Amino acid sequence: MRVRWFMAVLATVLLVVGCTGSPPPEPIIAVAAGGDHSCALRGDGTVSCWGENFTGALGDGTTTDSRVPVAVIGIANATAIAASNFQTCALLADGGVSCWGFNGQGQLGNGTTTDSSVPVPVTGITDATAVAIGNSHSCALLADGGVSCWGRNDYGLLGDGTTINSSVPIPVTGITDATAIASHGYHSCALLADGGVSCWGINQWGQLGNGTASWFSNVPVEVSGLSNATGLAVGYAHACAIVDGGGAVCWGQGGYGQLGDGVRPSYALVPVAVAGMTDATALIAGDRHTCAILGNGDMSCWGSNWFGQLGNGTNDESIAPIAVPGITGVTDLAAGTGHTCVIVDDEAVSCWGHNASGQLGNGTTMSSNVPVPVPGLS
Repeated sequence: MRVRWFMAVLATVLLVVGCTGSPPPEPIIAVAAGGDHSCALRGDGTVSCWGENFTGALGDGTTTDSRVPVAVIGIANATAIAASNFQTCALLADGGVSCWGFNGQGQLGNGTTTDSSVPVPVTGITDATAVAIGNSHSCALLADGGVSCWGRNDYGLLGDGTTINSSVPIPVTGITDATAIASHGYHSCALLADGGVSCWGINQWGQLGNGTASWFSNVPVEVSGLSNATGLAVGYAHACAIVDGGGAVCWGQGGYGQLGDGVRPSYALVPVAVAGMTDATALIAGDRHTCAILGNGDMSCWGSNWFGQLGNGTNDESIAPIAVPGITGVTDLAAGTGHTCVIVDDEAVSCWGHNASGQLGNGTTMSSNVPVPVPGLS
């Protein structure tokens, strides 16, 4: 009887363990790509990063590169993430923002110019709803529709009418009804409630979209001809918007095909239509390439492809959108200097392109012109 009782108990224990086991990991809800590093945000508010780390952009308390994801220290309530060349920021559930990495121009926003390999809170931001990062400045969209920026400002990157750096957030002049923001390189743009777009910062390639190629503007200027934009992406020297319920337009530098209009202009001072694009639901822009999520969950990219960042198995650039083979069910995407990452079906992360610092997260430093999965993020 004792043997039977023991076997029954053991069978019950094994059944319970088999049914429960370890809880499944929280789903991946967002990805971000910096110059040579990448990050992923889980539904539980935690963040992992991988790739280049000499300024502490991975947030793990070290300055050692990692070819696989490592946990960001102290972040447990993030709702969005953004990454630039040497820095990362997280939007927090309470409306705050924390940043980590390079801080030479005050782009961490904590009142100092000291780098940090762990997250530090941005001073005075308590009601942010989005965060965006350029090469050396950062911005937050506020709940009231305003935008505040901090960091480098010698080309008007902060949009406050001056060219004075600030290590704490300062309001962008005249922006009161923004619904989204995007930053990259040395300029930023805000999507407005009326469907217009305003941009500020450097403008030598026409990336402000107002019909000029003036050196820079330290206050926001209106992008010409946009009145129905619903999405926004900013690259190193170009920008794009979703219009007309799924079409897309781009402006700024175009010599690598990143405007996607089927020709190769050096630049476009006003928006030009992306060839064949009718059902875009999201856009992202890297240094010289652009990608879109389509209505059916597929993905297209265009522009520079030196490192395979278009993901189509070649290293040939494209002046019009081309499909990324084998990628479906895309729920978020991110683009760095020469690599691209996506979330597929809210579960797995894949990346492709340049990988010299391990930014593809697959344990190697071998670049890939086709998507490779990031282990441990599924």
